[in-house]
Amino acid sequence: MSNELPEIVDAEPQQLASVQARLGSFLLDCALLVVTLFIGWVIWNLYTWKTGQTPAKRILKQVVVDANTGEVFSWSRMALREFAVKAQQETSLVALQMEFLL
Repeated sequence: MSNELPEIVDAEPQQLASVQARLGSFLLDCALLVVTLFIGWVIWNLYTWKTGQTPAKRILKQVVVDANTGEVFSWSRMALREFAVKAQQETSLVALQMEFLL
């Protein structure tokens, strides 16, 4: 049995990520999704959500926090964020693109 402690995220308030840092995280997540053939990315996501991160955010040392409290997102809040919120945003984007093409 290992006595290793789980990675602890710094509890002190940190500077918000810039738009460029967020875009970089998004693009890195897209690249990782392709490189890991989707299934690896999904498994990696399920593991990193417990620290309020996606695989790209973990690599770039970014954390998702609550805007009001500064508390790091839990696994369940990350799942809700990734599946419900982002899926809705992507659906809206696809609908907008379809409208533009027609």
